[in-house]
Amino acid sequence: MARINLEEMKTRLDNQQSGNFIPSFFLKGDGSHNIVKFLLNSVNDIEIFSVHSIRLAGKNGNFFNSVNCTGAEDCALCREAVNHTGEKMPLVSRTRDNVYIPVVVMYDKDGKFNPYYAIWERSTKFFRDTLAPTFARYDIHGAFEIERRGVAPQVQYHIYSVDKGFEGN
Repeated sequence: MARINLEEMKTRLDNQQSGNFIPSFFLKGDGSHNIVKFLLNSVNDIEIFSVHSIRLAGKNGNFFNSVNCTGAEDCALCREAVNHTGEKMPLVSRTRDNVYIPVVVMYDKDGKFNPYYAIWERSTKFFRDTLAPTFARYDIHGAFEIERRGVAPQVQYHIYSVDKGFEGN
């Protein structure tokens, strides 16, 4: 875990309040879709991290956040995860490997063309079974439509290479 000093903390808080952070990309609901461009030169640029999923309480209910595993034998989150095996929504999960892909999302939540940067977090299994074959077949620098099908826990994402956006651009 990296320690920061008081000045770094103030800078981080200022950046959060002014919106200088990169949001996560996700699709809500069955049938939702968007067009993205992957900000990668090759598949080797994809970041892979071992993370724990931490359950947090918010004003609208529980939500989950990914936290890097220290990878050390004395990782406090690894020790705590053992106490939550078998739970449907554990406070701390065991480690899993995720890929983090920078993207430009082309449309905002209202369906208007309004590109913005985001990070798409997916499992390494999704990368191996879906993204890697897509990148082997299509130019990684092209535009792709991502479509969500199903509801949790049975959600699938389909990826299609596209030449035009929703408005024909």
